[in-house]
Amino acid sequence: MSSSHALVGGLLGAGVAALGLGGINWYKVILIFASLLASPVIGIGTGYLMMRASRFFFAKRKMDMAKADRFYKHMQVLSSSWVSFSHGSNDATKVMGIIVVFLAAQQGLGVSDYVDQHGFPSG
Repeated sequence: MSSSHALVGGLLGAGVAALGLGGINWYKVILIFASLLASPVIGIGTGYLMMRASRFFFAKRKMDMAKADRFYKHMQVLSSSWVSFSHGSNDATKVMGIIVVFLAAQQGLGVSDYVDQHGFPSG
């Protein structure tokens, strides 16, 4: 289970406890769950396509294993950097979401109303 799943579940549970089932925008909940389910499938599919493309590329170039190994060592650094960047940007938006929910609740406003009146907080 990821922190995204825990965050969605926690906010959904708190919303139901505070507002009841009628206080939840179920359309948005369905969109969130659809994205949580589709994201790994898209990632696996993209990874598979990239693997097939790289195998095709190296077969066409008739590259030996030593050259391919050197290439992939460099690509691992690029890949690790991208994973770190995307993971950090994902976590930062989750934290900002929690802060906005807290600030809105503190003033007795819905998130949309809070953002309309105050905008998003800036660091």
